Amino acid sequence: MRESRPSSHLGLYRAGITGPEHRRSITVGRESLFQDTIEILRKCIGKKPKHHFLFIGPRGIGKTHLLSLIEDEIHGDTVLAAGYHVVRFSEESHRVLSFVDFLLGVCEILRDTLPDEPQWAQLHQRLATEERDEIIVDTLVPAIRQRRRQTKQSLVIMLENLHQVF
Repeated sequence: MRESRPSSHLGLYRAGITGPEHRRSITVGRESLFQDTIEILRKCIGKKPKHHFLFIGPRGIGKTHLLSLIEDEIHGDTVLAAGYHVVRFSEESHRVLSFVDFLLGVCEILRDTLPDEPQWAQLHQRLATEERDEIIVDTLVPAIRQRRRQTKQSLVIMLENLHQVF
């Protein structure tokens, strides 16, 4: 489905519906922050330690929009896509109540975004009902690290409303 050109840039952004081209065209006042973030990501490909970003601002300031721009750029740039895989939690991630919930969420997103890597579906199915936290941690942390070593891709984990998780 082709996105039509809007006649106005006001009030037309809808997270998850607005396409990358339109999202980019309606971006106002975040270009330097966006470019700085992308430049840091480019410089960090294949390096340790990684940078961590925390975007703070009141509701409606464009944090979700900024994350979408970053995700679009990673998906649309072959160098960034080779170095990173985006793991984006839904905006209202009320299920993340512990580190184990976070790991299971990462596994679930990897299952959904990497259908050619069936181990994530298998791990999620096996661990989703596991009651012992240490089994989940001791299984998923090494699996995520192993994927990093094998693919040379770091995970860009996008989790909004972090204050609610804490």
